[in-house]
Amino acid sequence: MNPVIEKIIAMFKGMSLSRKVALGIMTMAMIAGFTTMFIWANKTEFKVAFSGLTKEDAALVVEKLKESNTPHRLTGDGTTIMVPEPVVYDVRLTMAKDGIPKGGHVGFEIFDKTEFGTTDFVQNINKTRAIQGELARTITAFNEVKSARVMIVMPKDSVFVEEIKKPSASILLELNSDLEKEKVTAIAHLVASAIQDLTPKEVTIVDTAGRILFEGKSEEEQAKINAGNLADAQYQHKIRFEENLTKRIQTMLERIVGKDKAIVRVTSEMDFSQDDMNEEIFDPFERGGEFVRSKKNRSEKLVAQSEETPVPSTVNPIVGDENLQDKQNNELTDKKDDTFNYEISKRVREVRKPMAVLTRLSVAAV
Repeated sequence: MNPVIEKIIAMFKGMSLSRKVALGIMTMAMIAGFTTMFIWANKTEFKVAFSGLTKEDAALVVEKLKESNTPHRLTGDGTTIMVPEPVVYDVRLTMAKDGIPKGGHVGFEIFDKTEFGTTDFVQNINKTRAIQGELARTITAFNEVKSARVMIVMPKDSVFVEEIKKPSASILLELNSDLEKEKVTAIAHLVASAIQDLTPKEVTIVDTAGRILFEGKSEEEQAKINAGNLADAQYQHKIRFEENLTKRIQTMLERIVGKDKAIVRVTSEMDFSQDDMNEEIFDPFERGGEFVRSKKNRSEKLVAQSEETPVPSTVNPIVGDENLQDKQNNELTDKKDDTFNYEISKRVREVRKPMAVLTRLSVAAV
């Protein structure tokens, strides 16, 4: 046996029991540490490649990953797919080349493979499906929208003007959080602008909780809403004016009587009527006299002459025309036409009242 090994065995036998136990624990700890380091160094870290997928898109992604033998994990009820960190971007680019994920909707890629003999009816149906899918994908770009579904109703063409109907659209939204009113209106106008002859008042938006987020209003209903908004704006303007004036007066009094020792109340009456006056004034004498803009003269003169018809000689008579008269007359015509165009001054004035005119102000101070 090797002398070194024999020496180590002899030293181990000469140790006390407590030292043997401590040495064994230290050796096991070192082995466990090296094993953990080896496993950690060779561990594959997974990162999220896709999240929030529909079941259809998740199935397509998994199928492509299996074909390429790429390791993957499914989390989040199958809606999140994780792949090794070094290949995350490669996987995303490869899927994007194949048009995956599709968002659970069919877009204009439906026309990439057109079968021979497809009828116009099928083409129109596919066109409607493509528009619905593209709009749904666009709407899901909002962070507050988890998924969207767009339904479009296209009326049939008619040769009679009275029977022409406008298209309509309905949108179902699954939200991650509440949408602001401005964004809901933006979605309605987005859909209306993408479809010919569709107006926002023919668009209805609801969410999966059953709330109506946007409903097209008629002109009368919209006028009532605008009137209500105008009344609210006028009231808020009046309140802000009174509060501002109250604060300024109270601050001035508190400098004299002390802080919190003055009470001020202000009440105002305002005229919110809107009067627009357009006025055109014509004053021919504003420039101090007449001003000829253009002048046109025209004259015509014709002199009248009278001649006697000669009498035939008896020696060499000449028979004249029976239609000839004894006298030939030319009338005298004299015409004169003068046209003058005068420049007239013109002033256009537009007067518009401000939003509110203060008619009465009451101030009380204690």
